[in-house]
Amino acid sequence: MNCLTKHIKRSSQAFLFVIALSLIFMGPATQKAYSEMSEKGFSDWKPLFEKNGIKVFKGKLKGEAVIPFKAIGTLNGSLEEVVSVLLNFQQKPIWSPKLKSVKIHKETNSFVKTFSEYYETPWPSSDREFLLEGKMDIPDQNLVKLFASSSTKTSFSNKDHVLAQVNNLDLTLKRLTETKTAVEFVFMGDLKGWIPAWITNLIQRRWPYKFLKGLEKHINTKKLKNQPFPLPQDVKKRLTHNLKVTLNQEKI
Repeated sequence: MNCLTKHIKRSSQAFLFVIALSLIFMGPATQKAYSEMSEKGFSDWKPLFEKNGIKVFKGKLKGEAVIPFKAIGTLNGSLEEVVSVLLNFQQKPIWSPKLKSVKIHKETNSFVKTFSEYYETPWPSSDREFLLEGKMDIPDQNLVKLFASSSTKTSFSNKDHVLAQVNNLDLTLKRLTETKTAVEFVFMGDLKGWIPAWITNLIQRRWPYKFLKGLEKHINTKKLKNQPFPLPQDVKKRLTHNLKVTLNQEKI
């Protein structure tokens, strides 16, 4: 009986080891599927923070460097303006909190990019790099979805930064009116390396709020300065909004 118990225990340990390896070496598509499973199976979204119309929720995943969050709200800005600012990688460090710089490694087209975002992390932790495969989908002229997950092309990574693992970073944008856009921002990832719990909690609570409000503030600043909101032609074509229809204002 003792031999049988030991055999079962060893088999279970071997199974868990295989699962762990598969999660480490799986590609972006598999990581995406896993993240969706994780969101449904392991994340119990609970209200964490609310301010100026932005609501932030936290998810439950074990690990001191693991950060799952969801933020929802309405931004003052047209769908085209929001997308234009998000696609302008050069100006993103101006308004995105703690973002030092962005580097595009490969651009297949306006909808597919491989890029790195380099973030300042509060002392005493090391700065982080998010090496991402980003994609954009425009199902119709009133809806834009941006997806990103960790790239397997680690040769692009900067050795001076801790390379974070991103299971999914999803932004869903929906046109409410000609001047307002609903947004849902979901992130599930692991910052990797050593990081104090208080920094993890601070990032989960405040960063998504600052990101969305920073985005909105940058849009307003550009308007005040009469600056344009350029879009790639293929994106602009998909977002052309000429129909005089009543926009569906249901939640995303």
